[in-house]
Amino acid sequence: MEKFSTRVKELRKQYGFTQKQLGEAIGGDVSTYQNYEYNKAEPSVETLIILADIFHVSIGYLLGSENNNEKIIPDPSLISLGFGERLRVLRKKNGYTLEQMAKAVNRTTRMYCYYESGGGYPTLQGVLNLADLLHVSIDELIG
Repeated sequence: MEKFSTRVKELRKQYGFTQKQLGEAIGGDVSTYQNYEYNKAEPSVETLIILADIFHVSIGYLLGSENNNEKIIPDPSLISLGFGERLRVLRKKNGYTLEQMAKAVNRTTRMYCYYESGGGYPTLQGVLNLADLLHVSIDELIG
């Protein structure tokens, strides 16, 4: 997550935000945000979405998996879908079972089904694993 720490610090300075402002924007406080810049904490998927929107960059760029800081235009068939629906469509498109998807996020099949039903996000590592498995960018997967 070192690349993430570097990128959020650079972007914060570029846009002229204080750590306190960004801490509040992500629903925390200054120390919550500082932990990201100092590489002491891993952001949730929800926090990544907020920061990517604030800085007008892709989540992949924030995480360091992409060098281009422009947002990726997703597959048009996925644009109107929420995270759970995207998972289901991409799982079926790639021919994976619920069990295979659950294994990719290191969760039970029941918990994976919770994600497909729109009940939340897996861990950040789980999202990275799913994007890799489904051959899509993180931004295409999350939306």
